[in-house]
Amino acid sequence: MIRKAKSAEDFLPIFKEFSTSIYHRYEVAFRFLGPPSGTLIAEPSTVTIEEVTMVDSSPLLNYVYFETGENRFLERYVTFSGPSQAEGFAEEKLTGTMEKYHQILNVIGKRLQLNTDARVSIVGCNSGNGEEKGRIDLSRSRADAVFSYLRYVWGIDPARMEVQARNLPAVPSTNRVKEGIVENQRLEIHCAHPAILDPIKSTYIEEECDAKEIRVVPAIESETVIERWQLKLLGGDKVLTTREGKGNLPTEFVFAVDALGMRTLSALQEIGAQIEIRDNEENVFRTSSAAPTRIDFVRREQRIAQKRGSKVVEKYGLILFEFDRADLKGRNKVIVDRVAVRMGSLPSATMDIIGHMDIIGPEGYNDNINIQLSNRRAGATYEAILKTGIEPGANIGYEGVGPKHPPYDNSLPEGRALNRTVIITIEYTE
Repeated sequence: MIRKAKSAEDFLPIFKEFSTSIYHRYEVAFRFLGPPSGTLIAEPSTVTIEEVTMVDSSPLLNYVYFETGENRFLERYVTFSGPSQAEGFAEEKLTGTMEKYHQILNVIGKRLQLNTDARVSIVGCNSGNGEEKGRIDLSRSRADAVFSYLRYVWGIDPARMEVQARNLPAVPSTNRVKEGIVENQRLEIHCAHPAILDPIKSTYIEEECDAKEIRVVPAIESETVIERWQLKLLGGDKVLTTREGKGNLPTEFVFAVDALGMRTLSALQEIGAQIEIRDNEENVFRTSSAAPTRIDFVRREQRIAQKRGSKVVEKYGLILFEFDRADLKGRNKVIVDRVAVRMGSLPSATMDIIGHMDIIGPEGYNDNINIQLSNRRAGATYEAILKTGIEPGANIGYEGVGPKHPPYDNSLPEGRALNRTVIITIEYTE
């Protein structure tokens, strides 16, 4: 016979029950299963976040994308209801390539206002597939939508805008995959005036971290089965994020710094963790990380006051390539010359040239071929910069990473188009 008890007192009635009928002597031993125990270890012990001056020169992607069969602007494009709203627009206040792109209609509208001699061609296209196949009327209505916006919101003279309609774009993406089909559902804006489609420049302060992730490692022991658990990542008393699950604990919890937000982290002094565990005996165990990760935030003004150098990063994400191409032409040559002049004025700077690709790539391409294509793009940029007179050396290098680590969102057609790029980064101390 087996009896269970939750406390020593629970044994008394059991022994009394046996005392009237037991004729043998027994030796009784009992042990209560204890709750889980242990601690949490936060890594690394210190994270340094530094304010960096960003000089961001982003490419102007001269395409506007549409939903299948539609001619209305997607919600992610920023549009104004009238001229009064457009009055305060300033492109230099925008930060980040994707934010700038989603303001494309306003950037071009403002630039046409300032450059009264510029003329544009507005070319509506369709995907040439499914319900859009042969729909020149749809292409025309897409062009008319942009024409009307520039005319009535930005006051651009209709005589300065030529409206065209065609089926597939002149340089289409592949129509063999759905992502390529969506990319062809677009409108293109062309202009010979150099100021209209020039890169969008802005200068702002951005936080840079010396760690890409924060890890919490549980060192927990349990005498019985863990039923469920919940871990909270804490910034002071504030819960930054929560993870929960059933069964055994993961060997470690990994939190990406970018996902947590460097601006959020820079406002904190430390990051800790707290865990609650319940086992199948309903025992509850709670503990916190014994040594939280310390946040060391270095402000730009602080470095200047201490007469220490302040880091500056100049980013030129300017080399946009056509689908499956690696040659430099048109605006890209002008941009390479600008970068070379800038590098020549900063003898102590370092330059990294990184080639990227979108996820669709040419049909039949594998990862190795994709990396080779992105490497050719980076190499073509590198060679073009050297031809301007910049000396090769350890302070300048190039690499193609293919579709790995994409700088922009591959789920969006504009993200895939912007990922067909080479990003040039110049770093120096101010």
